[in-house]
Amino acid sequence: MEELTKLLLAGAVVFASFTVEGVTGFGSTVIALPFVSMLLGLKMSIPYLCTLSMLLSVHIVLRSRKSVVWREYRFIALHVALGLPVGIFLFNRLSAPVLEVLLSCVMITVGASGFLRTWRNGREQPAPAGQGRGILMRLLLFFGGIVHGAFGTGGPFIVIYASRALPEKGIFRVTLTLLWLTMNLVRIAEWTLRGTVWNARMGQGFLVALPFVFAGIFLGDFLHRKVDERLFRLCVYGLLCLAGTVMFFSGLQKILS
Repeated sequence: MEELTKLLLAGAVVFASFTVEGVTGFGSTVIALPFVSMLLGLKMSIPYLCTLSMLLSVHIVLRSRKSVVWREYRFIALHVALGLPVGIFLFNRLSAPVLEVLLSCVMITVGASGFLRTWRNGREQPAPAGQGRGILMRLLLFFGGIVHGAFGTGGPFIVIYASRALPEKGIFRVTLTLLWLTMNLVRIAEWTLRGTVWNARMGQGFLVALPFVFAGIFLGDFLHRKVDERLFRLCVYGLLCLAGTVMFFSGLQKILS
């Protein structure tokens, strides 16, 4: 397949995944990664998607910054920051196929549990003040930091806590988006200092992807106001399971070959 065709297909995936995150406040990287990695390779796909997602994050935060719940942002960011260096270490040490299999298991587990939880309850209930911050939730946020450091997509674990603490979709979206913006700035700084990511191919990928990014941003904004939240979350979690299954067999095949 020609390089331009690969980049255009990756752009189409970016459009679909950015539309999802424009509605929900999470999901762009975790949904796009298995498909983009098959086109561009995992080691390029992670910085490619993380950098592009900065555009969406800046857009959402600037539009809705007054709705950020700073107390929850600080709590989540603290625990996620503890796990981020561990994930960065794993990204720099493990082979791409092993990373694919590990991430796919995470995606399938979180997607299936989120789908069943949303199907049963319709919507997460807010945790009472001072509750919902037990050791299990703190560990989930810490593990989310590890996964984000390794794959640029620790959102599924963070969402388990945030969906309880931030039940209203508007504040959920902007508070989590600010978190993604912060973590991705750290990753981009680390990649820049290492000097192993930015090259001509990456630059070409960004240029091709820009129209898809902006189209996804505006469609996501529109759908955020229109789409039933429960139905959309069911679709997101279902797609997460599907994407994880595709990535699992792709990575396993590479390991066995």
